[in-house]
Amino acid sequence: YFDTTIVIRLAGLNNETRMELIDRFISRCKEKGICLKYTSFTKEEIYQAINTQVRYIEEICRDYSLIAPSEMCYYAYNNMSEGFYKDFYQWSKKNKSQNNYPGYKSYLYEKIDRILSGFQEETTNISYFASPNGYDIRALFASIKECMPIKSDPVIKTDLNNILYVHEKFKKTPEHQISFITADNELISWTRQTFISQSLAELPSVWLSIVFWQN
Repeated sequence: YFDTTIVIRLAGLNNETRMELIDRFISRCKEKGICLKYTSFTKEEIYQAINTQVRYIEEICRDYSLIAPSEMCYYAYNNMSEGFYKDFYQWSKKNKSQNNYPGYKSYLYEKIDRILSGFQEETTNISYFASPNGYDIRALFASIKECMPIKSDPVIKTDLNNILYVHEKFKKTPEHQISFITADNELISWTRQTFISQSLAELPSVWLSIVFWQN
């Protein structure tokens, strides 16, 4: 199961080199017959991330002509993505557009839809915040918040829903055959400390190495 960071990188919205690395990871997994999935928690978060980043761009740029990416550092919010803005800038130049924020959002939605269509979605209708299933969800939320204070509450909730969903799957499968794949090193560290597991959450390259080593 992969998270939002993987999809954002695969879409080229977080550095070209990172996109190439994730693309190679996906290709190796498919070569080995590994089934890559995502949850509905992740899907919802991806579209929310798009909405948020496009809103930031619009708030900053609506009173200006296009701002060069090299100058955006003077205007950007702390949690604004440089990769999203570079993509918006290039898309605007290519389409000879200046303030077409709905058009750019639609373009991103379509791009993400194409990417996700290549993987399997598992619909997870019930949040662990509504039905904890034996987990002390408030304590887990507080623990992540303490370790990663800059994370927003919605992102923490998505992380926890995904981790707990994968943890339930993990307990029912052979060791190391299922993991939550993320580029978030802090979340990986927190998961190891909390669940005493070395592979419940991993970087793409690390997880693939574990699987190859076992086989």
